[in-house]
Amino acid sequence: TSCDHERGSVVNVWAFAAQLVVGALLVAVVLGRRDALVRAYIGAWFVINLLVAYRYGVDGQLTFYSNDQRYYVDVVESVVRNGVPYDVDWWLPASRWPYPLPAALLSVVGFSATVASKVVSLAYLLGCVRLVRNSVNPVNRRQLGVGLYVTALGAIGVFFSVLALRETAMMYLVLLLLLGRSPAARVSAAVRLLFLRQP
Repeated sequence: TSCDHERGSVVNVWAFAAQLVVGALLVAVVLGRRDALVRAYIGAWFVINLLVAYRYGVDGQLTFYSNDQRYYVDVVESVVRNGVPYDVDWWLPASRWPYPLPAALLSVVGFSATVASKVVSLAYLLGCVRLVRNSVNPVNRRQLGVGLYVTALGAIGVFFSVLALRETAMMYLVLLLLLGRSPAARVSAAVRLLFLRQP
């Protein structure tokens, strides 16, 4: 019946929300739980994810805005189910591995592929924030917050991380390439960026 379907949808959203909470806490612990700006990003990410899942459903959200999210969830589920392939075509253009492999690791430990992808995207976004913070010398925290908000690291970055788009990984790797302190970090960023940019 439609009532049973609605109840199932609400249960799915609550299960999704529980995983989002765990993912948000994990990111907060790793990337700065005492930082008000990081908490604001995580809070916005959590609320927007819930709103999108509630509006479109846990499965329907995968095609909200674009089908990229569906593609990467499929890649993560394939890796979890079948292991990492030895096929060169998968490693080069198909997988864009710097993005879905960390999500597959989270999925192996219990996160759904959807939430795992969103958590990885959020971590990349917050990595961007950290790189910018460590590279600029703002007059005060408010000025830094405003600067981050009006750049791609603000609202659009949160939106990309809600959609679990690889663009957050690309933003992080470009910033690491430009702002990284060690040559090894910059070379690693360039190589991973090339894999993400494959058509």
